[in-house]
Amino acid sequence: MRFLAALAVTLPSLLSAETITFESDEEIMIVRGVQMLSHANFELLGNKDGQIQCVAIDANGKPLAVSTGYAEIGSIMFTDMQTSDIAKVACRYR
Repeated sequence: MRFLAALAVTLPSLLSAETITFESDEEIMIVRGVQMLSHANFELLGNKDGQIQCVAIDANGKPLAVSTGYAEIGSIMFTDMQTSDIAKVACRYR
Protein backbone atom coordinates (compact mmCIF):
# COMPACT_ATOMS: atom_id res chain seq x y z
CA MET A 1 0.00 0.00 0.00
CA ARG A 2 2.85 2.41 0.80
CA PHE A 3 4.32 1.70 -2.62
CA LEU A 4 1.05 2.66 -4.32
CA ALA A 5 0.87 5.87 -2.32
CA ALA A 6 4.46 6.74 -3.20
CA LEU A 7 3.78 5.93 -6.85
CA ALA A 8 0.71 8.17 -6.88
CA VAL A 9 2.77 11.05 -5.48
CA THR A 10 5.80 10.65 -7.75
CA LEU A 11 4.12 9.60 -11.00
CA PRO A 12 2.99 13.10 -12.05
CA SER A 13 6.52 14.47 -11.68
CA LEU A 14 7.98 11.56 -13.65
CA LEU A 15 5.51 12.05 -16.47
CA SER A 16 6.19 15.77 -16.69
CA ALA A 17 9.99 15.38 -16.78
CA GLU A 18 11.50 17.41 -19.58
CA THR A 19 13.30 15.56 -22.38
CA ILE A 20 16.09 17.39 -24.15
CA THR A 21 17.50 16.16 -27.43
CA PHE A 22 20.88 17.07 -28.88
CA GLU A 23 21.45 16.36 -32.53
CA SER A 24 25.12 16.17 -33.42
CA ASP A 25 26.70 17.04 -36.77
CA GLU A 26 28.35 14.19 -38.64
CA GLU A 27 30.65 16.85 -40.10
CA ILE A 28 32.54 17.06 -36.78
CA MET A 29 34.75 14.06 -35.98
CA ILE A 30 36.31 13.53 -32.56
CA VAL A 31 39.85 12.22 -33.05
CA ARG A 32 41.00 11.48 -29.50
CA GLY A 33 40.78 12.59 -25.91
CA VAL A 34 43.76 13.57 -23.78
CA GLN A 35 43.99 14.61 -20.14
CA MET A 36 45.46 18.08 -19.63
CA LEU A 37 45.95 18.60 -15.89
CA SER A 38 42.39 18.60 -14.51
CA HIS A 39 40.71 19.09 -17.88
CA ALA A 40 39.49 16.60 -20.50
CA ASN A 41 40.57 17.85 -23.92
CA PHE A 42 39.24 16.31 -27.13
CA GLU A 43 40.84 16.91 -30.51
CA LEU A 44 38.40 17.27 -33.39
CA LEU A 45 38.16 17.78 -37.11
CA GLY A 46 35.42 19.84 -38.72
CA ASN A 47 34.82 20.47 -42.40
CA LYS A 48 34.14 24.18 -41.83
CA ASP A 49 35.02 26.93 -39.37
CA GLY A 50 32.54 28.26 -36.87
CA GLN A 51 31.23 28.03 -33.36
CA ILE A 52 30.50 24.55 -32.06
CA GLN A 53 28.74 23.15 -29.01
CA CYS A 54 29.78 19.77 -27.60
CA VAL A 55 28.30 17.47 -24.97
CA ALA A 56 30.36 14.99 -22.94
CA ILE A 57 28.42 11.74 -22.42
CA ASP A 58 29.18 8.89 -20.00
CA ALA A 59 28.97 5.13 -20.67
CA ASN A 60 25.29 5.10 -19.62
CA GLY A 61 24.36 7.79 -22.15
CA LYS A 62 24.02 10.48 -19.47
CA PRO A 63 25.20 13.98 -20.43
CA LEU A 64 27.97 15.14 -18.12
CA ALA A 65 28.93 18.60 -19.39
CA VAL A 66 28.55 21.06 -22.24
CA SER A 67 31.35 23.11 -23.77
CA THR A 68 31.35 25.73 -26.52
CA GLY A 69 34.29 26.53 -28.78
CA TYR A 70 35.38 27.04 -32.38
CA ALA A 71 36.00 24.27 -34.91
CA GLU A 72 39.05 26.05 -36.33
CA ILE A 73 40.84 25.64 -32.98
CA GLY A 74 40.68 21.87 -33.42
CA SER A 75 39.83 20.91 -29.85
CA ILE A 76 37.16 21.19 -27.19
CA MET A 77 37.82 21.19 -23.44
CA PHE A 78 35.67 20.07 -20.53
CA THR A 79 37.01 21.70 -17.38
CA ASP A 80 37.48 19.75 -14.15
CA MET A 81 36.68 16.42 -15.81
CA GLN A 82 38.62 13.22 -16.40
CA THR A 83 38.89 11.94 -19.96
CA SER A 84 38.33 8.40 -18.65
CA ASP A 85 34.85 9.39 -17.37
CA ILE A 86 33.71 10.41 -20.86
CA ALA A 87 32.58 7.63 -23.21
CA LYS A 88 31.51 9.87 -26.11
CA VAL A 89 31.56 13.48 -27.23
CA ALA A 90 28.81 14.75 -29.55
CA CYS A 91 29.24 18.12 -31.27
CA ARG A 92 27.21 20.37 -33.54
CA TYR A 93 27.70 23.68 -35.30
CA ARG A 94 25.80 26.56 -33.70
